[in-house]
Amino acid sequence: KIYEMRAGDIIIFNSVEPHAWDVTGDGGMLALVTVFSPSLVAEKTSLFDYEYLGPFLERGPNFKNRLPGEEGTTRRIFALLESACEEYARRREGYNLMIKAIILQVLTLLIRYYQDGGKPRVQIEKRRADMERIEKALDFIQRNYSGDISLDDASRAASMSPNYCSAFFRRTVGETFIDYLCRCRILAAHEAICSSDRSITRIAADCGYNNLSNFYRAYH
Repeated sequence: KIYEMRAGDIIIFNSVEPHAWDVTGDGGMLALVTVFSPSLVAEKTSLFDYEYLGPFLERGPNFKNRLPGEEGTTRRIFALLESACEEYARRREGYNLMIKAIILQVLTLLIRYYQDGGKPRVQIEKRRADMERIEKALDFIQRNYSGDISLDDASRAASMSPNYCSAFFRRTVGETFIDYLCRCRILAAHEAICSSDRSITRIAADCGYNNLSNFYRAYH
C-alpha cells in the first residue's frame, strides 16, 4: 500500500512488515521513529500482551497503517511520543519507567482507534479462549528457545497433536511456529549484543544457533 504522508501523520507497522520511504520535494522529511520490543509490554506473549499488541498482531478490516494528523487520537499519540523522546533525552531518574508508561498509553489509544465495534462479543471471547490454549506452547518456547526444540515439543506442551498445533498456532498467533521461535531467538540475541560483552559465537549458541551462518542469515 502507498500512503501520502503529511506533517503530523503517524504510520505504524509490525516487525515483519516490509516498508520504505520515498521522500520527494525540496523540504525533505523529519521523522520521530519509535521502535519497541514486545517484551516492553510483558515478559512473554500472553493474554496481557495480546490486549496491547492487537493492532500489530491482528489486522482487522478497518486497519490502515497511516493515522491522519488531523484526527484527535493521532494528535494525542503524537504528543505522547514527543514526551517519550523528551524523557529519553533528559534521562532523569525513572525515565525508563516513564517511557514504558507512555508507550502503554499509546498502545491503549491504538486499541481504541482500531476497535471493530461490529465484531460480535462471541468472537472476542473465542479469540481469548484460543490465546489461553496456545499460551502453554508460547510459554514452552520462551523457556526453551535456546535449546533444540521442535513443533512436536511445543504441541505436547499444549496437549495438541503436531498437525493441529501447527494450524492452530498460525491462526492464533499470526505466524508459524518456526517464525515465532526464530523471532524469540533473534530478539534475545539482539538484547545480548546490546547489553553484554559476550562474543557473537557465544551469544548465537546461547540463543539456539550452533551454526554462525544460520545465525547471521536469521539476524540480518
